[in-house]
Amino acid sequence: MSFTRAYDVAITTTTGGDATVYSEVVRGQIYALKYTKDGTAPLASTADIVVTTEDTGQAVQTFTNINATTVRYPVAVPNLQAGTASTITEVPFYAAGERIKAVVAQGGNTKVGTLTVVMA
Repeated sequence: MSFTRAYDVAITTTTGGDATVYSEVVRGQIYALKYTKDGTAPLASTADIVVTTEDTGQAVQTFTNINATTVRYPVAVPNLQAGTASTITEVPFYAAGERIKAVVAQGGNTKVGTLTVVMA
């Protein structure tokens, strides 16, 4: 039986505007990613967030110049053998016992936000 679970990851940038944060260890489909803009000291509107899986290095999602609370539903393009035809155009991302890693750049001096990882 599977169930949906959300993991909140607090983001606080350094004085240089960068941060690297991790979720707890997760298992399952990465269904959605939500960046929540903080009301008092939000990340700068120039902030970029690159989300990957820690161990396998899957490039899950990139948020560019994020300036508002945003939800994304990441999917991957299947890697087909050359000359193979397929009607499958997108497949979900899965994590099998690893953390979700978010790297923030250009976020501003000690700014904050939250990344929520929704697993199905």
